[in-house]
Amino acid sequence: KSCICSLLRRMSEKRKHVAPAVPAKERVNWVDENNSVIGPALRGDVRSKNLRHQATFIFVENSKGELYVQKRTMTKDYCPGYFDPAPGGVVQYEESYELNAERELEEEMGISVKDAPLEHCFTFYYEDDVTKCFCDVWRCVWDGAVEDLKLQAEEVEFVELMSIDDIRRRAAQGEKFTPDGLLAVDKYVEYLQQKKNKQNNRVQESYNQWSETYDEQANKTRDLDAAIMAVEVPKVVQSLLTASIGDGDDAKSSSQSLSSREKLSSVVEAGCGTGKNSALLAKHCDKLIGLDFSEKMLGVARSKNVANAEYKQHDIVQPWPVPKGSARLVTVNLVLEHIKDVQPVFAHAASTLESGGMLLLSEYHADRSSAGRGAHIGDADDVIGTHVHTEEEFKAAAAATKSLSFVRSHSFTDALLSSSSSPSSASSSAVGKLLPRILFMLFVKTK
Repeated sequence: KSCICSLLRRMSEKRKHVAPAVPAKERVNWVDENNSVIGPALRGDVRSKNLRHQATFIFVENSKGELYVQKRTMTKDYCPGYFDPAPGGVVQYEESYELNAERELEEEMGISVKDAPLEHCFTFYYEDDVTKCFCDVWRCVWDGAVEDLKLQAEEVEFVELMSIDDIRRRAAQGEKFTPDGLLAVDKYVEYLQQKKNKQNNRVQESYNQWSETYDEQANKTRDLDAAIMAVEVPKVVQSLLTASIGDGDDAKSSSQSLSSREKLSSVVEAGCGTGKNSALLAKHCDKLIGLDFSEKMLGVARSKNVANAEYKQHDIVQPWPVPKGSARLVTVNLVLEHIKDVQPVFAHAASTLESGGMLLLSEYHADRSSAGRGAHIGDADDVIGTHVHTEEEFKAAAAATKSLSFVRSHSFTDALLSSSSSPSSASSSAVGKLLPRILFMLFVKTK
């Protein structure tokens, strides 16, 4: 035991007196105001004379959107002891930004680009009293645990997972973050929003284009969704009507027959598209509200003249244009694969539902999305941008609302399309033979 303690003390002393992380005589790219390389410069001169240079910033992000934030060692020649939201480093002479990013990611974090491919984001310029730098920003997605990182001890004290909100809050509270790193965070948020807007526009344009032929073209996903809804919606509605009758306070109300309450008061069809399920849903409610991102899809839906339906163009990630607590049933069909963060959708659905109301999901199955079989525009080879969402992810999103509780789920294959049996028996008989196409899930609002 004493030998181990002695060894740990020696290791600690060695760490305290470690040599500077990067040699001052290292040659790096010295650049002009246009980011053109003038020639080599010693790293020590770059710092002492504040010469303009190049550096990489790599946002290492997990699937939850959290960043792996470094705590810099006290031996760093720039901002020692500060938190740094983006690993990276000064670009060496005759080294490219990309090669530097790959090298720094592996050296500092132990992450290979084979495991976490890099995506180039943008370049920006930063200047203050101590540094002038053209900063090249990259990102990668990595879902490993912090303790699995192989940190470069000379440069990284430790790594902590933080959301962007965490970074901003802690910086505002006085914790030290690299100033160029904080500016990079702001620009990164702008980049992600622009990327999201571009993706949304592409999805919107794609479905606008598809609207003219969506209902007529062969589409097994659409047809399977319709078959599932034809069986499940009447069962869900009956369950909701029965629950409504049982909620009455007096004996007379409690003894009402189902025939006196044949319909739900209000249903919201989120991602209604061309009104593919509107006629079915409208039969079971007094008022149907359809929401969709594509105005041309909605045009087709309106042309079907469903008497008690009202359609609104809306991005269902944003707060819904529906009164809170007004719907007995919310359906979300074949839309979440186009949304990266599904949590807002669940939150808005929960807000829209009245207590005891239900959320019905019929979504493209993760197994097919993972296999690269995303939504196509008709017969085109180009796949509309898709995101893979698992059943567990949907359950977590529902649980995060603190009001939606999971009821049941089922994975359906194409077997149902050629079977006259119930969805459960048809799909279960084909387990292992067909790749699941649609995941059906049901949630109830308990609060």
